[in-house]
Amino acid sequence: MSRMHYLKTADNGEPSMWWSWQDLRRNYDDRNAPLPTGFCTHGRAWLKWEGNGIGAEWSLFSRGMGIGVTFSSTGDDAIMLSLAIPFLFALYLSLERAKWVKQLPGVRWVSGDYNSGERELRIAVHNNAVWWNIWINGMGMRKSSWRDGCFHIDDFFLGRSKHSATPRQYRVAALEMPEGFYTAKITLLTSTWKRPRWPFATSVDCADVEIEGGVPVPGDGENDWDMDDDCILSGMYPASTVEEALAAVRESAMRTRRRNSGGNWVPADGWPAHCELR
Repeated sequence: MSRMHYLKTADNGEPSMWWSWQDLRRNYDDRNAPLPTGFCTHGRAWLKWEGNGIGAEWSLFSRGMGIGVTFSSTGDDAIMLSLAIPFLFALYLSLERAKWVKQLPGVRWVSGDYNSGERELRIAVHNNAVWWNIWINGMGMRKSSWRDGCFHIDDFFLGRSKHSATPRQYRVAALEMPEGFYTAKITLLTSTWKRPRWPFATSVDCADVEIEGGVPVPGDGENDWDMDDDCILSGMYPASTVEEALAAVRESAMRTRRRNSGGNWVPADGWPAHCELR
């Protein structure tokens, strides 16, 4: 949900200053769901005028921690400031244009290097690691160096986690969808992660599912490459039983259908031949 308000109009009647804001609390798995009421805990806003503008994005009660500044001569914002304090807020402030940014050392376009006109100073703590960028392109292709790295605290003290998977059951089952049935090959697994210097292991029951021919779903439709219909061919789902695995695949497909085209969606070419229609 977004709102726009005009603050000033030029002589020709065109708006010369306006502000807008957007509520980002919507669950994107269900775009038709109503927005939560009350204070907007996650949103963004802009104030724009002729030739420039400032923006802000906030998220309350986030768990991230970090501080950074980004300068760009080619991106959407010339300057971006970020500050995140765990369990309080994350705040991002931006200025669209600043001519002097192009004069900073290293902030220039290099042919073939995506967004190379960007330089970033950042330090952040998340996923049990300290991450840093020291005057490098934080988004584009680059060679790794000491200026772009991280230190994994848990790996240093406890050793790197090693993963193993133990198969428990294999079964071919019928996946029931509103239009009919699909053949699903399901392997139930127990995935385990264990650190060498930590006495406890973490185990999760999951299911590796392959669907012969795939279950059709509509394309997202927001980019040129995802306009056409798609399908779910395989996936790993949290499940302890075959029934739970089938339910997880079914819900994943139906959620995509509801989100992109509504619950009564039908593929453009009709239901596929491998579907046992009702």
